[in-house]
Amino acid sequence: MTRVQGCAAGGDIVPSRDVHDDPEVAPLLATSGYRCDVFTTGLKGIGEEQTPWRLRRP
Repeated sequence: MTRVQGCAAGGDIVPSRDVHDDPEVAPLLATSGYRCDVFTTGLKGIGEEQTPWRLRRP
């Protein structure tokens, strides 16, 4: 999780795909007002690319 948070810029929230897709989290995100954008990135120490989400206030 720390590696994923390292992808955040000022004001962003960057949850992993598992957190974003959690059935208890999805309704919260739907009503949060945040814009959700998926992106692909390599993370230090993890061989395959990951697809976390970037949450930004509109």
